[in-house]
Amino acid sequence: QWRGVIDFVPDLTASASPASAFGARSGPGLVNSNSVTVTPTGGRSPFTYSWAKLSGGSVAANSPASATTAFRAFLESGGSTSATMRCTVTDDLGSTALVDVQVSFESDDFQ
Repeated sequence: QWRGVIDFVPDLTASASPASAFGARSGPGLVNSNSVTVTPTGGRSPFTYSWAKLSGGSVAANSPASATTAFRAFLESGGSTSATMRCTVTDDLGSTALVDVQVSFESDDFQ
C-alpha cells in the first residue's frame, strides 16, 4: 500500500517596513539610517537574507545577512547620496523573493 503526502508550500514573497530609509547629520562623517525589517510570507523556513547595493552611491548595509538592518554612508560637508538596496530572501527550498529599499542621506552644514 502506497501513501502519498503532499506538502503545499505557498509562494515566497517578502516586504520591507518601512519601505525606505533616511539618515542625516551635521557636517561631514559617517551617517547611519533608520532600521528596515524584511518580513517573508509563504515559503518554508528557515530563511536567509542577503542585502546588496543595486544602484546608486556608496551605501552599505550594517547587517548584510540579517532581516533587520540599518544603512551607512560617509558624507562630505553639505553632501548627500542615495542608493537602492536589495534584500534577497531565500527559503529552505531555494526559492527567492526580492525586496528593494530606497536609502538617502544628507549632511547639513550649520556653521
